[in-house]
Amino acid sequence: MRWPFVRREFDAEFTALAGRAKALARVFQHDYIGVEHYFLSLRDLPPDHFVLKILASTKIDLPKYWQDLEGRAKVVTGRPVPDSLPHTPRAETVLALSARFAEFDHCAEIGLLHFLFAVAHEKNSLPATLFAHFHASQFPQLDREQLLAEQFIGFTRSNPRGFLAFRDAPTAE
Repeated sequence: MRWPFVRREFDAEFTALAGRAKALARVFQHDYIGVEHYFLSLRDLPPDHFVLKILASTKIDLPKYWQDLEGRAKVVTGRPVPDSLPHTPRAETVLALSARFAEFDHCAEIGLLHFLFAVAHEKNSLPATLFAHFHASQFPQLDREQLLAEQFIGFTRSNPRGFLAFRDAPTAE
């Protein structure tokens, strides 16, 4: 893929996530790696991980969301699974957006939070549209644009430390 900006590498957590996404694509017998494979792989993070805390803060029924996302992602393509799995064009777009968020955040590496923001910003991937559906069914007064802005990105506007401030926020323990 052609990167129209400074090339950024993935951090260790994202590299591990990418490995889990590839393995999940193979389990589903897919001949591609999509955004849904990356997103479903977030479930393997420790329960107290800051990315899962962000998702939990959205107040949707996460177990049901994960179950529905997995069910929709398990399409049977019937195509042979190659040795080298390519990314879907949407996954390429989300990864490029992740790099842009890392650049905006002045980070040398692309992290999981950058990926999460990219999925929210891109809005059309299966994880993002399903999230919008789940959230809209529980909170019908919020439109999709508003809920994505408020739930995923809104807190950064009021925090001068930027995207990564959520990771450093004190926990309620």
